Amino acid sequence: MRIEAISALAGLTFAATACQSLPTPPPASAAPVAVEPAAPEVTTSLGPQRLAAGECGAFLWRAGGAHELLVFENLTRGEISFLVDAEVLRRDGPTVEGVIAVGDLYERRFPGTGTVREIVVSGRFDELIADGLRMNRAVLRLEGVDGSRRVIPLLGHYSCRRD
Repeated sequence: MRIEAISALAGLTFAATACQSLPTPPPASAAPVAVEPAAPEVTTSLGPQRLAAGECGAFLWRAGGAHELLVFENLTRGEISFLVDAEVLRRDGPTVEGVIAVGDLYERRFPGTGTVREIVVSGRFDELIADGLRMNRAVLRLEGVDGSRRVIPLLGHYSCRRD
């Protein structure tokens, strides 16, 4: 019985050694794979925006989830940018002189493009914070040429650059 166990153990050792010493087959030559062109990257945010010294602006982000910047308005220069259906739209808007205060209404209406007839942004600056005002509830409304309406909840911030 002991000899059988030793013989079996010797056989396993030999089999393991034999398996390890077998040459590995060369990799199969693969036929060239057709590479599909990369899909264009979808724009989901306006990205960082800057104010020059002395300028004031309103920044509005998508509420919930990833806070993508969807609206930026330079109130000093009267320029506004929207992200609508992955396309950045730029429009001229009113300039704002003076200071915006808690309770002030923010509402902008601009012509859309493509299937969007009108772009409406509205909210109220409702909280004073260290570097400006916060808008806790705002909306971006996209009025379609077919009468449809998409409503996107936003959060906002009004700030002026001092330096």
